[in-house]
Amino acid sequence: VGTAGDGIDVVFGDNVKDIPRFEGVSSIKSVIISNSVTSICEGAFRNCTGLTSVTIPDSVTSIDGYAFYGCIGLTSITIPDSVTSIGSDAFYGCTGLTSVTIGNSVTSIGGHAFFGCTGLTKISWNAESVSDFVNSRGYSYNVFSNAGTAGDGIDVVFGNSVKTIPAYLFYKSYSDYKTPNIKSVIIGDNVTSIGSWAFNGCTGLTSVTIGNSVTSIGEDAFYNCTGLTSVTIPDSVTGIDDSAFYGCTGLTSVTIGNSVTSIGEDAFYNCTGLISVTIPDSVASIDDSAFYGCTGLTSVTIGNRVTSIDWRAFDDCISLTKIN
Repeated sequence: VGTAGDGIDVVFGDNVKDIPRFEGVSSIKSVIISNSVTSICEGAFRNCTGLTSVTIPDSVTSIDGYAFYGCIGLTSITIPDSVTSIGSDAFYGCTGLTSVTIGNSVTSIGGHAFFGCTGLTKISWNAESVSDFVNSRGYSYNVFSNAGTAGDGIDVVFGNSVKTIPAYLFYKSYSDYKTPNIKSVIIGDNVTSIGSWAFNGCTGLTSVTIGNSVTSIGEDAFYNCTGLTSVTIPDSVTGIDDSAFYGCTGLTSVTIGNSVTSIGEDAFYNCTGLISVTIPDSVASIDDSAFYGCTGLTSVTIGNRVTSIDWRAFDDCISLTKIN
């Protein structure tokens, strides 16, 4: 069908309630969905490889699994604010996709939803609060694994409607998967928490801006983000959890805000590029191995309220010559 021309434009009328499955119809070029539709069914446009444009109206509340699986011609997608769930593998393998906007009502995203979107360069994340991307056995959903790997990386912006960044957001669980190529992150001023393991292993991440409402940075949040060179932790943050910046070997500068009361175990473990650190007066405890192996560290200033420095907190800091 439609193979002799330039492709098929599909328009669903106002009386359409349910979208039939067009799986494998490669001649479909564009789709406009009417406001009478509330759900895009499983596999609706799976492997419609010629599909380049889809308009999803504000009436849609769910995008089911495999809905746009393998739609390699799609270049951008906007998930409207009405959508609450995005199913597993919904946009799996959409290699032409460069831009994704996620609406503010999304609360759940299934496994592999954007897996293999290798051309991705921008994610505009507006979801207020999404369930953590990890199952009961501790495995990541790998929602964005292999994404952005064909280009220079993905710029991620968390908008002002966002309150929490889900745990395991960009983490990949399996050795044969690739961590998404995240290049830069801007965290909006209404975000209060950065989930555990959220950016774990994002070695291409070179820039992160943390909004001034964040109060907690979860464990392993930026673990092994070796491309990070500097980070400013705002005054709103009260705690830096265990291993938050573990192995960030490129980190040369860190500014710790004046409300931080504790620096967790292994928080800056093996940050070999760090040269100097100032621990503000708000900090009461520096946990075990917090700065272990920071071999480039030459000077440390410790605030006047520190009451506890745990074992090995500054062990193997072989260049350390000055402590205030």
